[in-house]
Amino acid sequence: MNSFFVFPWNFVHPLPRIFFKGMVCGALLGGATFFPSLRVSLTLGLILMAFEMLTSFNRAQYCAWIGKIGMMCAMIPYAGEMFWLHYLSYVEGKEKAFHGGLWFCIFLGSILGTVVAKRTPMTELPQLMALFHSLVGIGAASISVVLAKVHISSSCAIPFSVFFEILAGGIIGAITFTGSVFAVLRLQNIVRYTPSLKVFTILFLVVLLGALGSAFWFFQEPSIFSLIISITLSSIFGILMILPVAGADMPLVVSLLNSCSGWACVSLGIYSSSPLLIVVGSIVGFSGAVLTTVMCQGMNRSLTRVFTGSFHKKKEEKISVVLPVQSISGQEAAFFLKSAERVLIVPGYGAAVAQAQTALQELALLLKANHCDVQYGMHPVAGRMPGHMDILLAQANVPLEDMVELGEANRRLSETDVVLIVGANDTVNPLAEQDSSSEIYGMPIFQAYRAKKVLFVKRSMSVGYSGIDNPLCYLPQTYMVFGDGKKVCEDILKALALL
Repeated sequence: MNSFFVFPWNFVHPLPRIFFKGMVCGALLGGATFFPSLRVSLTLGLILMAFEMLTSFNRAQYCAWIGKIGMMCAMIPYAGEMFWLHYLSYVEGKEKAFHGGLWFCIFLGSILGTVVAKRTPMTELPQLMALFHSLVGIGAASISVVLAKVHISSSCAIPFSVFFEILAGGIIGAITFTGSVFAVLRLQNIVRYTPSLKVFTILFLVVLLGALGSAFWFFQEPSIFSLIISITLSSIFGILMILPVAGADMPLVVSLLNSCSGWACVSLGIYSSSPLLIVVGSIVGFSGAVLTTVMCQGMNRSLTRVFTGSFHKKKEEKISVVLPVQSISGQEAAFFLKSAERVLIVPGYGAAVAQAQTALQELALLLKANHCDVQYGMHPVAGRMPGHMDILLAQANVPLEDMVELGEANRRLSETDVVLIVGANDTVNPLAEQDSSSEIYGMPIFQAYRAKKVLFVKRSMSVGYSGIDNPLCYLPQTYMVFGDGKKVCEDILKALALL
C-alpha cells in the first residue's frame, strides 16, 4: 500500500520546483523583453550575483546557471526585436527581408559552441578559453571595419572621437585574435619557436612604427585601406606578445587576453552607446585584469618578466651523466603510507590528465580510517589555470577543509611523514628557490624536500611544462613510482587495503 503512494509522489514531487524555476526565468526574460531599461539592470545584477556565488564553495555550482540567465536576458530581447522587425518587413512585401542566413548562422554558432564545450576535457580548458577570446577579437576587428565603411561612405562630418573608438576596437580586437590563436598553438606545443632578443627588438620597433604611422594616416585621411593596414600591423603585436613567453607563464597570458577581449567590447559599446556592451565588457575586462594580477602574485612574476621570460633563459650545458633515482612499485609505496601519521597529497596537471581524483580521494579516506592526517596541497596556479585543482578535487567530493593553501602546507612539511606528489612537477621543483637562471625562479613552490619521505608519481622522467628537470627526483628521501596516475593510485589503494 505504501509503495503505491510513494511512486506517484516521487514522480510529481520535482514538478513544483521545476515549475517555479520556469516561472522565474520566464518573468525575467519577459521583463527584459518589454522594458529595455530593465534589461541592463537584470544582466548586470545576475552576472554580479554569479561572481558573488563563486565565493561560496557550496553555491559555486549554481553560478553558471545564474550567469546563463543573465546573458539570456541580454541576448533574447535583441533577437526578439530583430525577429519582429524582419517579420514586419516580410509582411509588407519587401524581398529578402527575413535574412534567413543570419538566423542560420546564429543557430549554427550555438550548436558548434555547445558541441565544442561538451567535448573539451577539463585539462584543455585554457585552450578553449583562448579560442573563444580569439572569436571575440576577430568579431571586434570585423565590426570596426564595417563601421568605418559606413561612416566613410556617408557625407556627414564625422567627429574625431568616433574614428578613435573604431580604431581602438579594431586594434584591441586584432591583438586579442592573433594573441589568442598563438596562445592555443603554444599550449598545444605546436609552435615552439622563440626569437632571439635582437630579432625580437627589430621586429617590435618595425611593427610599432608601422602601426603608429598607419593610425596617423587613418586619422588624417580615413579610409578602409589605412584601417586594414593598421589592424594588420597591430595583429602582429599579438604574435610578438606570445612568442617570448615561457611555457610555465602561458596561463597568465590567457588571463590577460581575457581582459583584452572585454576591453574590445567596451570600445564598441562606447561607440554604439550600448550600455549592455559597456557593462559586460567592463566586467570581463576588469575581472581578467584582476585574475592576471592574482596569478602574477601567485607565481611571483611581473608582467614584464612574463612577456620577456624566454630572454631570461641562460644556456645550460647538457650533462651526459644520468643521475640515479629510487624506483618502487605501488605495492611498496603502500608500506610507507601505512606507517605514516601525516600525509600531504600534491595533485598536478598529470593527475587531471589521468583523472586520478576519485582514486586519490578513496586513498585519502582509507588513510583517514587508519588514523592518518591527510590533506591536499593547493598551489595557486597548479594545472593550467587558477582553481584547476579545486575543480578536479570537487568532482571527487573532497571536503573544503582538507584543502590547504601553499603557505600553510609549507609550515607543516617538516612534520609531514609522506608527501604524495601525483602529476605535479614545476610546483614542487626546488630550482624555483635555488637556481636564479631557471625560468621558474621566484615562483612559490611546495617545499617537499623538507618532508621525511616523498612519493613521486610520474609517467616517466620527462620534464614538466616549463621544460626543466626536477632535482627533487634525485634526493635520497624521494621514491619514484612510475606509471599512470590513476593506475598507480589504484594499485596503492589495493595494496593498502590488504595490509
